[in-house]
Amino acid sequence: MNADDGGFNASVSNEVTINVQHIDVYRVIVAGVGIVYYGEERPEAFRQFSLYVIRSPGVAVVLFKNYDVIKRHHFEAPIRLNKAPLYPNG
Repeated sequence: MNADDGGFNASVSNEVTINVQHIDVYRVIVAGVGIVYYGEERPEAFRQFSLYVIRSPGVAVVLFKNYDVIKRHHFEAPIRLNKAPLYPNG
C-alpha cells in the first residue's frame, strides 16, 4: 500500500528522543508550623527562609532543595553550667 492508492507511508525508527527537564523544588519548613514555602523559585525560597528566621526566634527553620538540606537555622538556648542563682546578692 502506498500513498498514491489511498494508503499511508510509515517509517519506523529505533531512535527515541525524550527531553526531560530537571526542575528543582525548594521547601522551607518551620518547626511547629510545617511547610511555609514550596516552589521552584530559589530567590523566593531564600527570602522566605530569612523571613522566618527573623520572625520566629527560638524556632528551627530548614531550607531544602529537593531532598537536600541547604540551609538550617536552629536556636540554641544558652546553657547554664551551674545551678547558682544569676543574681546572688539581690
